[in-house]
Amino acid sequence: MLGRSPPMKKRMAKIEGFKTKLYENLVSGILTKEEFLSYKRKYNADIDLLKQAIAELNEKLTDVLEKPERAQPLDGPFYEVLHSGGFGPPGGGTAYT
Repeated sequence: MLGRSPPMKKRMAKIEGFKTKLYENLVSGILTKEEFLSYKRKYNADIDLLKQAIAELNEKLTDVLEKPERAQPLDGPFYEVLHSGGFGPPGGGTAYT
């Protein structure tokens, strides 16, 4: 892995921060258990998508660096992640007060 995906890694760190806050909000009673589980599933899915996107991006980058003549346009999940406007709570906004 080349590790050339700082924006995606930043998003992953941000989502991990959301997950930490999520638990704190559950414990303090701000969120119900159902809300907590819903957000947790979404954040875990977002992280999985980012990990997949990073892996694909690094694979394509390695391929291009090793064989530039094989370069192809960006597409797939990592392209969607790069151009989706970011991750956050379902429905946008923030889940925290």
